[in-house]
Amino acid sequence: KIVALGILEPIVMIIFLIGIFYIGGGEEKEGRREAITEWKVLTRFTDYTMLEVIPKTGRKHQIRVHMASLGNPIAADKLYGFKNQRIPKDLSRQFLHAHSIKIEGQEFISPLPEDLKKVLQLLK
Repeated sequence: KIVALGILEPIVMIIFLIGIFYIGGGEEKEGRREAITEWKVLTRFTDYTMLEVIPKTGRKHQIRVHMASLGNPIAADKLYGFKNQRIPKDLSRQFLHAHSIKIEGQEFISPLPEDLKKVLQLLK
């Protein structure tokens, strides 16, 4: 789950080619690989949207790159966020959390940490 800056559409899929020093769509060149991310809006706040994000491919920083390229970076993302981006009160790290992950047939579940729950309460 993530909290992204801005208001996003309810259900969307984004497909980009991602490579070193490259963000966004365009011509296919050597070294770029397709990256597919789907998301679903969970909650809308005044200036932020909480999303369930499903990466369909596994590229480095895929979710962060896709959200930033749409103009909706993950809250407090220092690498891909906007310069001087507003950060929700009491958020001391980027709002990116893997609720579940499947590895070699095993699924691991991790509830939202207390610090991120507190941020959500302050956004309401």
